Amino acid sequence: MKTKRVLAAVLSLAMAGAAQAQAPSEARPATSVSQPISFTRIAFRLPMGTPWARLQYADFPMPCREIEVMTWQPTSDRIVPQEDLERIFREEIGRSGFRVSGDPSNLFEQDRKESDLQVGALVTGIDATFCGKTPLTLATTERIIMSGSARMTIEWQVYSTVQARLLARVPTVGAYTTKTALDAGNIVILQRAFADSVQQLAASDAFRQAASGPAAHAAPAQG
Repeated sequence: MKTKRVLAAVLSLAMAGAAQAQAPSEARPATSVSQPISFTRIAFRLPMGTPWARLQYADFPMPCREIEVMTWQPTSDRIVPQEDLERIFREEIGRSGFRVSGDPSNLFEQDRKESDLQVGALVTGIDATFCGKTPLTLATTERIIMSGSARMTIEWQVYSTVQARLLARVPTVGAYTTKTALDAGNIVILQRAFADSVQQLAASDAFRQAASGPAAHAAPAQG
């Protein structure tokens, strides 16, 4: 029964998009750049059937014990909707001092993604552990809160529409761990691992050079 409850909690949050889950982070030092950046897409390259998450459950006061291993399926990429990841990307890149294309809160602004420096994320690996618990104050309810950790391997691709070529490929491994059980904890953990990857991207020399402005508008490099 508990296994079904934990699985149901994970799957229901995945399908609902966990709209209330957030991924706050510390502000990063600003840097001076001259051109806007847009997050255009995220893709997942995990072979079907690859184990990516261990589901655990803990009865107070016992430690977490494994009850299920989740494998990558055609619908697994819905666990965190792209709009949530785009919001996190915009927040983290903006905190790092980069200019972000467009204003998603402005309903009348034209989509400028076709004219800006574009960034895509290719997720090649996820290694997560989620431990579900029933709050002591709500032991008779179906509510499940979760703690755990996640590592997310991403290859960031920076594309210049002016030069019609990739300017950089930046590998990152974002990670996040919390011992505090949270509502929608599995979603929050994945979001914060993604946010950590964005922070690593923003701090990389390759990305900063690609986003420096003039380089993206210069003539294509020879060779």
